[in-house]
Amino acid sequence: MRSIYKKALFTVLATFAILIYGLSQSGITFGGPKNDRGVRSCKTSENSLVTVGVTERENKGEDIYVVKTDLNGKLIWEEYFGGEKDDAGWDMVETDGGDNYLITGWSNSYSVAEDEDVILLKISKNGKIIWQKTLTKEGNERC
Repeated sequence: MRSIYKKALFTVLATFAILIYGLSQSGITFGGPKNDRGVRSCKTSENSLVTVGVTERENKGEDIYVVKTDLNGKLIWEEYFGGEKDDAGWDMVETDGGDNYLITGWSNSYSVAEDEDVILLKISKNGKIIWQKTLTKEGNERC
């Protein structure tokens, strides 16, 4: 039952973002058959909508999930980022004049001590990873 609520939360966030940016469609959903959560949506300089969050993948735990749509809600691309353990995206900003996005979140996959660490990802406007950095210190850190 919990899966239904998380899928509904991602749907509500995507629909809310679409309404905020003046779109007329509603009920648009993205993600897979398991738990998905949209955390932050941003209208880009090229008039598209990028949403970052987290998705639960088959036999893999959670990964950072990024979805880019046009302003009508039509999927342009979706990408997953993460390792063998849990990772989540929490925020994003457009950078480099709209050519790239900087994503922040947390990762358990790349931690040295099995803790949750802050992760930074820079991806292109086409969803391809440019670089990834994990900020590690003792204990759990999230942003």
